[in-house]
Amino acid sequence: MPIGFFDYEIKNGELYLHNITLSEDYKRLGIGSYILSLVCEEGKVRVISTLKGKIFYKNKKALAWAKKHNVKILGRLPSEKSYITKKFILEK
Repeated sequence: MPIGFFDYEIKNGELYLHNITLSEDYKRLGIGSYILSLVCEEGKVRVISTLKGKIFYKNKKALAWAKKHNVKILGRLPSEKSYITKKFILEK
C-alpha cells in the first residue's frame, strides 16, 4: 500500500516542489520533513539557491508546516487560490 507521493521539478535552473501528499496514517511522522530535506539537498547539489512552490489558501495545515520549515510566502496567485512560496536552501 502506498503511503503517498511527492513530485518536484527543475526547470530553467529553478527548483519547484509541486506536491507532498501522505496518507493519513503516515502524517506527523516526519516523512514530509524528510522529503523536503531530500528535495532541498537535490537543489544544493545542483547549486540552486531557492525552492519555490505554491500552497492553497485553504490548506491551513500545509501553511503551518511550511512556516515551521522556514518557507516564506512571497505573494498571492488569486487565479489558483494559492500563495507563492520560497525557501532558501543555500547560504548566501
